[in-house]
Amino acid sequence: MSFSVRNSVVLWFLVVTVRWNQAEIIDPVEFANVLMSLNVEDWDIPTFACYAHDVSGLDTAPSIMKSHRNGTTFYGIFGIPEEKLRLCGLVSSELEDEDIVNDFHCLKELVSYRSLGWSSRLMKLSRSLWTPGKCFGWLRDLPSYEYSDEDRVPAYNSFSCSNYTFVPNDGQSISLMFVVILCLIQLICWCLVLWNFKTKRTDMPDREQLL
Repeated sequence: MSFSVRNSVVLWFLVVTVRWNQAEIIDPVEFANVLMSLNVEDWDIPTFACYAHDVSGLDTAPSIMKSHRNGTTFYGIFGIPEEKLRLCGLVSSELEDEDIVNDFHCLKELVSYRSLGWSSRLMKLSRSLWTPGKCFGWLRDLPSYEYSDEDRVPAYNSFSCSNYTFVPNDGQSISLMFVVILCLIQLICWCLVLWNFKTKRTDMPDREQLL
């Protein structure tokens, strides 16, 4: 092996080693805590977590993620397209470390987070590599975690939204029936009032003729 080839191999090994030391597969709960510290709304955190999982596998430092049909390369845990980096004043190397704060600030700026339709812009940013519908299965399969009493999110296994059926008890059934009966009585009363009003309106021409 020539000297230049050996140098190239050594350089490649050093680059890969440095990047490996900088990279981290972040835990979903840790990811959520970071977003909480950045004042992300509780109900938006699952969307961002699912997005990061789909586009990067929650890897904090992917240098090349996926190439779309137009050859776009995506960087960082949030898969920022290379042509959008300049809009955030970033270079790709700044998205290849464990710090995801600058990644999120860039993403937030690109999708105008907290403005109406930001999740649609998030899907557009990913070149349709991610859609919100992909989140339901992933969130359902997350392991159970117990949070400290300081956390604002309940344990995952304490609730479930899939196949939820409301079954009222006896007291609730009686109350519900009572409310329905009251609504029916009120509806009948309104019908009688309207009917009486309509009858008076139709009788007015006859009275005018008599006068």
